[in-house]
Amino acid sequence: MKRLLLLFIPLFFVSCAGSPMRISMMDEEKLKTVDILQLCAAYGDNHSDKIKTELKRRDIFTEREWNLINSKKISIGISRYALYASWGPPTKINRSVSKLGVHIQHIYGLYSRYTKRRFVYTVNNKVSGWQD
Repeated sequence: MKRLLLLFIPLFFVSCAGSPMRISMMDEEKLKTVDILQLCAAYGDNHSDKIKTELKRRDIFTEREWNLINSKKISIGISRYALYASWGPPTKINRSVSKLGVHIQHIYGLYSRYTKRRFVYTVNNKVSGWQD
C-alpha cells in the first residue's frame, strides 16, 4: 500500500494546473500569466529555456542571483524567488508571522530517504540562513 501511494504522489503533482511540469509545457503567451513564484519553482524544477526567457523578460533577478541560479546554489540575501528558481519548490513550508515580519522555513528532501534534508529560512522573502 505504501509503495502504491508513493507511485501516485508524483502523478498527482504532474497533473496539477500549477505544477512545474505543466508550466514548462505552456506556450510563451500563457507563461506571461503565471504567478512569479510558480514560474520560479517551475524553472528550478527543470530549467526550461522558455521559462528562463520569461523570467528574464520580467527582470526580477540580479546578475548575482542569475549566477547562483545557474549553478543551483543559494546565498544569504537572495530573494525567495531566486531560491525557488535555483532549487525548485520545497517539499514543505512552515510559516510564522511576528512583528519583525514573515518567517518561512522551506524544507527540501523531506520524502526521500536518499536525499539529505535541507532547511532554508527566509525573512520577508529574503534568504536569512539554512541548515543542511
